[in-house]
Amino acid sequence: MIDPSIWVSEDFSCLSILARLVFIGMFSVADDEGRGRAKPIYLRSVLFPYDDDVRVIDVEKALSEIGSKMSVTLYSHDGNQYYQLDNWSQWQRVDHPQPSKIPIPESFENQSGNNQESFSPNIIKDNLIKSNLKESNAHASKKVTRKKYGEYGWVLLSDDELERLVTEYGESETQRCIAYVDESAQKTGNKNKWKDWNLTVRNAIKGKWGIDNMQKGGAKNERQQSALAHGSRKTTGTEAADEFPRY
Repeated sequence: MIDPSIWVSEDFSCLSILARLVFIGMFSVADDEGRGRAKPIYLRSVLFPYDDDVRVIDVEKALSEIGSKMSVTLYSHDGNQYYQLDNWSQWQRVDHPQPSKIPIPESFENQSGNNQESFSPNIIKDNLIKSNLKESNAHASKKVTRKKYGEYGWVLLSDDELERLVTEYGESETQRCIAYVDESAQKTGNKNKWKDWNLTVRNAIKGKWGIDNMQKGGAKNERQQSALAHGSRKTTGTEAADEFPRY
């Protein structure tokens, strides 16, 4: 696509009206690497097929203007005339680019370290992908050390993870849920297939896992203790006699 800022470009404004049309046309008919045929009679037939008042010599003059004022390389190869849009890769994004069938300008081949890659339509995208890949590899290379927590050592947390849990939920509740998750994993052989222990402990805290069991267990223990207390009382002879009605 044509960048909208072209309309305020001083270089572009120096072109004649016809030269501006030819330049925009060269963008529209360029291949995926920003190259195209620059023979005036060819461009005249492609860009102005219904304009009889546009002559071949007019297109030739327009090309001369473009070559002197814009970032375009006009060159010949084996007797054929071509053009290369020098800044093509900065302004165009092609999803599935096809290799150009037009030879690269010799001036570009002689540029050390650049060559044809400098004019790949997706060179910016390629560099971005490479940068992101390097960053991902760097993060992957940093191993996070996790320690075992709980009586059975099922719960694995890094120092940062534990610190955040304690900061957010308090020491007591964090330790209670770590112990509950650790004991549950031990009893079931981790039947729930917990892997992210930080997330599991957080879920335990938010869901108040184990609290109902503690309350039920406490009530049951109270009943058992009360029954034992009553059952342990010894009856005396008088108390035993009082248990039977007197006539």
